[in-house]
Amino acid sequence: MQQYTDWYEGPDKKIVSITDHNTSQQIQIAQYGDAVQGTEKELNNERFIPSKFCRGSFTSEQYMFANSSYNYAVNIATNSLAQAGRKAGMFFPEINGINGLSLAVGDKIQIVSKNFEDLAYYKPTTTVENNGHFIALMVAEGYDYHWCRCDVPYSGREESIYDKWSYKYSSMQVANYDFEGKEIRDPSRANWVMKYITSPSPDLPGAESEIEYKFFCFMYVPSGSDII
Repeated sequence: MQQYTDWYEGPDKKIVSITDHNTSQQIQIAQYGDAVQGTEKELNNERFIPSKFCRGSFTSEQYMFANSSYNYAVNIATNSLAQAGRKAGMFFPEINGINGLSLAVGDKIQIVSKNFEDLAYYKPTTTVENNGHFIALMVAEGYDYHWCRCDVPYSGREESIYDKWSYKYSSMQVANYDFEGKEIRDPSRANWVMKYITSPSPDLPGAESEIEYKFFCFMYVPSGSDII
């Protein structure tokens, strides 16, 4: 039985078991607190207040580390560093756009388009799912997925402008500006090149390195989605 490495022992920690859809192997996932389901009403605010999302789970010292970019995008704080497709038992080791898309579809997230302009005309697959929001998938091929969400809830009206976006990078803080420090109006045109300094020793000068995420597509998260 495979168990994901974890490094936190707290009173709310528990282990959740899921079944790998391909191998039938049991996978154990550490969950550091009860899941908190966000609401679209939280997003519909003129002011960007991350501490209001999912009862502060993305900003609190206790739970910030336990929620991923995907958690924030879907607006569910599972406190398990959620991964796309994992709830459905889907695991694709190769990181690329098609796999990332397929994993999210496994969580019943819907494919929209590669074009920002198409968001205004999108219709969910069933009318009961009108209470949802858009997300964007970025991919550093072979390395990592990054997710960004629209903070304007889906309205079903063609005059709506979905031009407020934010994200949580890994287990770090929430932001509504891209990696160049510019407000995110359209993720497909934002800067997703993460620059950082590497050094073999604290006593030696570092060298600048970078990770480039490339926009892949827009998707739609219907209300009531379930992830882990």
